[in-house]
Amino acid sequence: MHFEKHDLNMAHYNWSQETQMYEGPPSRRSFDKSNGAQVLFLINHYASFDERLNQQQLHLLEQLLRGELPLEARSEISVFKWMTEQLLYSDKILYK
Repeated sequence: MHFEKHDLNMAHYNWSQETQMYEGPPSRRSFDKSNGAQVLFLINHYASFDERLNQQQLHLLEQLLRGELPLEARSEISVFKWMTEQLLYSDKILYK
């Protein structure tokens, strides 16, 4: 499933860098959870590995990024790793 700007639940995002394209795998680029384009990039990158994800589950992922992301997760790579740990190895498992 592909998540788009209009699919996001939260309205706090900054879209000033919307024209900047995020492509390829997550990098060491600094992650800003207020940057809507970057949030979409990571959500869609994660979703590309699992066809079972639906829109409700991607909204949960969006909420986790906004509310539970630790300060130590500063790069896209570290955020992606954290997302994977949260969704696969904790009580927030999406597949119930």
